[in-house]
Amino acid sequence: MQTNFDFDEWMALASNAPDEFDRRRRLAIEQLIYDGNVNVRQMQGLQFRIDMERVRARRPLKGCLRISELMWSQFLHFRDAMNTAAFLVSHPMRKCGSTDREIKNVIPFPSNGRAFGSSLKRHLTTGNTGETG
Repeated sequence: MQTNFDFDEWMALASNAPDEFDRRRRLAIEQLIYDGNVNVRQMQGLQFRIDMERVRARRPLKGCLRISELMWSQFLHFRDAMNTAAFLVSHPMRKCGSTDREIKNVIPFPSNGRAFGSSLKRHLTTGNTGETG
């Protein structure tokens, strides 16, 4: 994978030899997709969408704006998915048909990472079933 990028070289290539610029650009993108630790089919699909936005735009600036909109759309979709997952983790749902008594019998684990720490041992040795009265 190419790690050194010379902007001036690529700019000169785009100005003086656009076909060669496009060939090298496609080669660099393919190399990044195949050499990276990514889902190749997903990245190829994303690159196809980017290429189609460039073709549809007909002008470079409009293509840049379309690709920017695509990136923001994907980012917002990802952010919403992450927020939903975080909400579901922090607000677990009850199983259908469970009663409040069944919910009280759930043993809460400490949040400090000691899943089988002293609070669970204390619970087991005192015979506390979680029932009241």
